[in-house]
Amino acid sequence: MGNYSQKLSLLLLSVFTLLWGCSTQPDDYCPPQYKAEECQQARTNDNQLINQQYEQRRWRSSSEQEKEPLQLGIDADIPILEGQVKIVGPTVEDGVNSLAMKIWMIENAKYTVDATYYIFDNDLAGYAFLGAMCNAVKRGVDVRLMVDSLGSVDMRHEELKGLLRCADEAGFIRGPDGKLTNKRARVQVIIFNAASKIFVNINRRSHDKLLVIDGNSPENAYVMTGGRNISLHYYGINEEGELNKDTFQDLEILIKNPEGSITDLEQNHKRGKFGHLITISRVSELYLTLLYSHSGNKFLTAWFPYSGQREKLQESLDELKTGPLFAKSYANIEAEMQEGYHPAKLRLAHEMANIVSYEVFEKYADVQGRNPNSIVEILAELSSEKYNVKHVRLVSPYIFLANEEPEEKDGRYQELEGMRQWLADDPERTIEIITNSVMSSDNFMTQSIIDMEMVPRMLSDDPQFIDKWQDDLEVSEENPDFIASEDFQKAISNPRIKVYQLGKLDADLIGGDETYGKLHAKFIVTNNVAFVGTTNLDYRSRFINNEMGYFMLGEGVNNELNQIFDDLKKRCYLWGEPDWLAMRKKIRDLEGMEGFSARSQRSVYSKLIFTGIKWQL
Repeated sequence: MGNYSQKLSLLLLSVFTLLWGCSTQPDDYCPPQYKAEECQQARTNDNQLINQQYEQRRWRSSSEQEKEPLQLGIDADIPILEGQVKIVGPTVEDGVNSLAMKIWMIENAKYTVDATYYIFDNDLAGYAFLGAMCNAVKRGVDVRLMVDSLGSVDMRHEELKGLLRCADEAGFIRGPDGKLTNKRARVQVIIFNAASKIFVNINRRSHDKLLVIDGNSPENAYVMTGGRNISLHYYGINEEGELNKDTFQDLEILIKNPEGSITDLEQNHKRGKFGHLITISRVSELYLTLLYSHSGNKFLTAWFPYSGQREKLQESLDELKTGPLFAKSYANIEAEMQEGYHPAKLRLAHEMANIVSYEVFEKYADVQGRNPNSIVEILAELSSEKYNVKHVRLVSPYIFLANEEPEEKDGRYQELEGMRQWLADDPERTIEIITNSVMSSDNFMTQSIIDMEMVPRMLSDDPQFIDKWQDDLEVSEENPDFIASEDFQKAISNPRIKVYQLGKLDADLIGGDETYGKLHAKFIVTNNVAFVGTTNLDYRSRFINNEMGYFMLGEGVNNELNQIFDDLKKRCYLWGEPDWLAMRKKIRDLEGMEGFSARSQRSVYSKLIFTGIKWQL
């Protein structure tokens, strides 16, 4: 009798579990093995809006396109649009929250998920991100993902193929009315300028970092961009899910469409060719559609089931979400997603002309001049008197300002001279820059350009001073007479140009107890307009890569970015001040790569100039 009761209990438990599991599915759920004609709920709903969007989002080969898609982006009249902006700052806590936001947005997407990243690592963050995408397509969310072929170099990309096979269990897309349509969700994965393709210029990269959720659904949409790639190095946690203070200090913006009902949005936004509202989220989604369709891209396919990879995607997502640091952030992230926004006017900008142009150095003026949506061109326009920009504060890990002319001598390479002229035209104008130091930089070659060329040339136009600073250590930096000289003191005391570098003498790297990490944030804030995006404003960003970002006009955005700038500045030394010199000396005395690269700055700089490699950094 007891054995019978035990079996009955187990049977009832199994039935209850089955029923409970079924109850978690929507009432109109169709199993993934069903075709559209077999799913009664979907078969009868041929939604024209979804059909239209489904076709627009389809990847197209170059043979299907009459015009290079990137040229359409160059020619586009990109509007200035209203939106709401939330700053996701550079602290370690901000980094954890940023990853939690991305996972939450994908898990709460209703219609579409679009993403592109320069670096997409197959670590815990990357696999968890893909796991959330996999679950999204199973819910009936249409998914597109692009990675750069060099930034995310991998011969096989098995993790991405695992994501592709998630479409085997794809659900049907829902229409605006919430009902299933006869369109099944897809996963489309693209490799930008794939190195495996013939006649592709692999030196032209997509440095984009952009996530767009439900871009064509104005009331549900989110847009996120900035400096963070998909890699644990950007999010303040390690593979064990524990705190990692030695991480990239980065910054992003989270964008929503303006507050108000759909009726309010309809009254304040124009409609596009196919009747869609032209919102900032819609423009962002269309931008990605053009970028995905570039003729040099490769459409990834998966012939094998990759079941092991699919399992790893889910396991990694579960592992990330159960880690104590992430779990704490994720528990509060829904509320975090709804607060802290500033109203602003936004304009998307990009450097697509760099990808489709030839002789970008020799004909730089022509390349930039024919892209009215260029970040560099808009910045140049903002420097004119009509915009009344008085104070510029700029954060970049690898900023360079060109100081040499090409053979045509068109003047566009004289950026330092242009900066000096801008300052000379108005005595109230000032420039402040925060960048990396020899302590915090992850790229010793770019740091050599910054310390040996860019900053000294910004601070002084005296060739003898520049030559002396670039001379051997014992003649320059370690020469007390030179450091105490009037020329050096005058340069570092420039009241209108200040350059700060991350790191101080209390750093754990040199015996202290403070961790400074690595600066990777990229933003500009002036007395009226601000910009956040992916560009480092180095040579590669301006001449070779595609970059993107948003210009913003809004007092709240400016105030918060100024506060972040001030907080970062507290963790920096002014270039040339005594403590900065002392810090550099301690770094040079270290064993290992940090010490070697600091000691070798001048010789590395000479080689970069001699070989011309500096233009590729």
